[in-house]
Amino acid sequence: MDFMEVFSEERAARLPSHQVWDCAIDLLPNTSLPKGRIYPLSLPESKAMEEYIETALAAGHIRPSTSPAAAGFFFISKRDGGLRPYIDYRGLNAITVRYPYSLPLYPLHWSS
Repeated sequence: MDFMEVFSEERAARLPSHQVWDCAIDLLPNTSLPKGRIYPLSLPESKAMEEYIETALAAGHIRPSTSPAAAGFFFISKRDGGLRPYIDYRGLNAITVRYPYSLPLYPLHWSS
């Protein structure tokens, strides 16, 4: 019973509050923001998108934005017939500053 709150479905359904150590995404200088492609959606996909947005907004996973950057949104069919949402961030990823960090490769570290 000591760890019940760690496995709480209510806590798992929402994001933690913002902290001072939260990251920012730095973009390469002198690059223009991507304009995401608009993918055509079928009627079931449009309904699923509306449901996804309502649920994600209510849970705090997404928020309204006025950003000039955009990313395409579409669905990939699951094996069970459901729809998996997919947001195409390739344009944004292409202009993101890559920060190398030195995490050790544990298998290499242990073998020496």
